Amino acid sequence: MAAWACGTALLGACASASEVAAPTTTPVGARATAPSDAEEPPRDVSPEAYRAVLEAELKMQGGDLAAGVALLREAALQDPRSAYLRVRLAEACLEGGDLEQAREAADEALRLAPRSVAALLVLAQTARLAGDGAAAERSLARLLALDPAHRDGSLLLAELRIERGDVAAAEQIIEALMQREPGAVDGYIALARVFAERGDVERAFRHADRALARESDDPDALELKLTVLLARGEATTAPAVARALAAAVGDSGEVRRNLLAALALSGDLPGADELARAWLDDDGSEQLRLMVSSSWLAMGELERALAVLAPSGTSAASPHLVAEHGHTLLLLRRFGAAADATCPSVAAPTTPELAAYLLDTCVRALLRAGRAGEAAKMLAPRLELASSSTLDTLAAAARAGALPVADVAAAADAGVARAPDDVAMAIAAARAHELLDAPARARAILDGALRARPHDAELHFALARHLERAGQGSQAVEIVERLHDRGPPTIDTLNFLAFTLADQRVRTADARRLAWRALVRDPLNGYVVDTLGWAEYADAALEQARVTLARADRLSPGEGEILYHRAVVELELGAIEQARGLAARARELLEPGDPVLQKLDALVVRIGSRL
Repeated sequence: MAAWACGTALLGACASASEVAAPTTTPVGARATAPSDAEEPPRDVSPEAYRAVLEAELKMQGGDLAAGVALLREAALQDPRSAYLRVRLAEACLEGGDLEQAREAADEALRLAPRSVAALLVLAQTARLAGDGAAAERSLARLLALDPAHRDGSLLLAELRIERGDVAAAEQIIEALMQREPGAVDGYIALARVFAERGDVERAFRHADRALARESDDPDALELKLTVLLARGEATTAPAVARALAAAVGDSGEVRRNLLAALALSGDLPGADELARAWLDDDGSEQLRLMVSSSWLAMGELERALAVLAPSGTSAASPHLVAEHGHTLLLLRRFGAAADATCPSVAAPTTPELAAYLLDTCVRALLRAGRAGEAAKMLAPRLELASSSTLDTLAAAARAGALPVADVAAAADAGVARAPDDVAMAIAAARAHELLDAPARARAILDGALRARPHDAELHFALARHLERAGQGSQAVEIVERLHDRGPPTIDTLNFLAFTLADQRVRTADARRLAWRALVRDPLNGYVVDTLGWAEYADAALEQARVTLARADRLSPGEGEILYHRAVVELELGAIEQARGLAARARELLEPGDPVLQKLDALVVRIGSRL
């Protein structure tokens, strides 16, 4: 579980290594500097409290944060003299987004151990997340007075200075930190990440290059440069950086994906083809075929992906390979072939997730191929015990007339009744009712689940999505922004906020900023690129929007909504024939019932009035 305490880009210790906000600093609670009073080893903790702490850590590692916090509270009550326990409780509360309890526990730790830098760090993080930058800086001033070389404190203070616009002061803080450690590079990289997320690409590159000047093969600096290049669509220099990164970290699937993407997006498709063929000639394993095909798909090269996935004839393909082959055929709109490829394997023994993926691909292919009867026959036995992973498929079939709407609605309700504490089931059942034109029932399910789990971030995000689809974008934005106040945003929440704001044509500068933050975490995500382009359009940056949306179409070809966005921008720029052609393609690709169709109809009228 991502720790709220790691929610800053400089101090963040929760993002994955492929994300721009990935960590280079010591996580909260670890000893980045000399131990303080609050970081005494557990030998000073009573045996009863120590057992509770160990159990709490196991609970939290297993994802049960609430139980872990409860056990830490119990441990603190059993040992009222331990500052260590109160710091750990403060960190856990911060991880769960309970800022008030985190602050109280940290204050109590400081009462017991006034020189506890760990407690001061939690106080600073809590104040920052609560929007009180001045209080955060006061706590950090106390921390750095105790330990001037404290790495995490320096990094967080630098980020706070950036947030209030004092970039020079932030750079001075990091420079002082780096000068104390002539061989270190992590401060420069952390600062580069912050600037990358803020869209200040030149400063991001400058600090990444300062890290590389100290350590020319530092993988974090090289990965950041490659990520930002791809996010900006500046792929011409990406191959050189990708090769340097490969030399620094050695061979891996991620390295190979980076190389292939850099070559293909820089325009060197023959070079990318040659590289992929060489890998497959050397290792024709299914694992490598899946890796290469997924790389081609990420770049929008559907035909190349299909060629890699096509059955070899020498051995039976696994369900995973079959599923990806059928999904690619579906993307290419070869519906009959997609059905024929996947449907025979639906009953194959595999994981529940892969079985649901196969079933969904098979059913959607059958429906689009006009073979609704076959879809109904396949789905009917699954109605009685529908799972959260199959409800969306069942609802799609009901919308297409292949199943009775009442039967699917009853299956969704039965699923919720059967597993009242299952968040995934509640979300899936609500979405099924929404697809079946019963939004009131969908809202009731979500409200009921939230009454039982009022702090569940996944449920709140599902409610926000529901509200946005119901035309209540302002309320949806408010919910997701509250989630961001409690902890670090995800790619999905950033992208959702950016798109919703852009679609409403409000706070358009914020929409662009949020979309960029999502994009630097996943620079080849065509849907996030589309959001950035739509936000640029909303912010009246039409030429930029044209370029960005064309890139989105390149990465995610055949997406009707992206084509609709392109048509809107082309019409605004006066390219009427181009807009008409894009609108016609969008109409071919959008499925019946897609809400974008209504917007497309209005656009076609506008285009006709301009001819």
